[in-house]
Amino acid sequence: AAGEALCAAFLGAAPNLQPMFKTPRAMFAQKLLDAMSAMVQQLSEPRALKQTVETLGFQHLQVEVTSPKVALFRDALAELMRSELEELCNDATLVGFRTLMNYVGGSIIYVRSKYSDRFRIIAASWAAANKRKHEEEVPDADAESEEHFSSSGEVETGTPRTKKSDSSGGGGKKGGSAPSEASTRTGGGTTPRSQPARAKEEKKVTVPTTFNEMFRFNATVMGLGHVSWMTEVLAAFDTIVRNIANATRLHEECDVLVLKMSKCPGPYRLQDFKTVLLASLRSLVPEGWDSEHEVAWIWLWDNVVRLLKAEIDKPIRYGRAVVEMFSYLTPEQVQDGHRLHFETFFAMAPAGQSYFTQSTTRLYFIMDKVLSMTQDIYKQPSELVFSLGALGLRHVGY
Repeated sequence: AAGEALCAAFLGAAPNLQPMFKTPRAMFAQKLLDAMSAMVQQLSEPRALKQTVETLGFQHLQVEVTSPKVALFRDALAELMRSELEELCNDATLVGFRTLMNYVGGSIIYVRSKYSDRFRIIAASWAAANKRKHEEEVPDADAESEEHFSSSGEVETGTPRTKKSDSSGGGGKKGGSAPSEASTRTGGGTTPRSQPARAKEEKKVTVPTTFNEMFRFNATVMGLGHVSWMTEVLAAFDTIVRNIANATRLHEECDVLVLKMSKCPGPYRLQDFKTVLLASLRSLVPEGWDSEHEVAWIWLWDNVVRLLKAEIDKPIRYGRAVVEMFSYLTPEQVQDGHRLHFETFFAMAPAGQSYFTQSTTRLYFIMDKVLSMTQDIYKQPSELVFSLGALGLRHVGY
């Protein structure tokens, strides 16, 4: 009720701002109440309050927050407090509340303006670190000049072969030209590449040219090549970097990453990944790498670490609890749950009946798969993520 009152007061005072909030109203009201409660409780802990407000700022990076909008939000909530609390809300209380809202609003604006430079640095350096592969795929002009096709379709190296003249000492005799042909042909087929060309080819294969290759190389050099959880982080890192400005998507990616890491043996020394990360980026982005790049990438990884540490110990506990719960359910209880689920769903969203036109048996089968997935997400997270992606593609038109 309190969250709904806060939501109604704000949106009532500024109905034109309602399109800015994409979540359902009930969810928005609950989030607003939770955020307000957390900030009020942390007033005596400045460091915790700063972290909460900074997180709030990252969650609103996609929203254009301005001083007039902050003032509108602040005044609407202050007026609600005055009308609801009456004598409990004196002038000192209102001043304190307005000060808190000014601090929160100003911090959100600051985060959006301050960290835009970091996002730009991260995006530019990440693109530079990953475009080396495309540069190396461009054909080498020197290599092309060393080989050509003869009229018979054979690949020849060096300069085109010419007939020996009489002055070479061999004349037109077969004995003089045979050794030359034997040395340039192998089994009457393709001529082998010259030694410099072969060395250049081997160099292309062995020298890391992409971030993933450089990361694995540095991890091996540092004695961390056997750490399996780093492989999971590396696989998800590109998506994390590209969504660093989207707090919701970043949180989702880290939640999925934690599930995958839980299947790898510990300990999870996240500091090691940062060490390899920075070493790889310095190697791939040598031009322009400075202290600002260092600070930006350390800041990015510290944010990821904060999200991972908050969830790292939960998959094992939650997975056991889910499996244990399903082990207590009888087949009759499961069937009743399926029936109640669809009755409630169709009552809340009647339009859903137009999409679920299958038989009851098929609907119950779908629910069985859903319940199975809730267990598989803890048992086989990687396989389930792939399966859910395929399932989503099959339902693109719905």
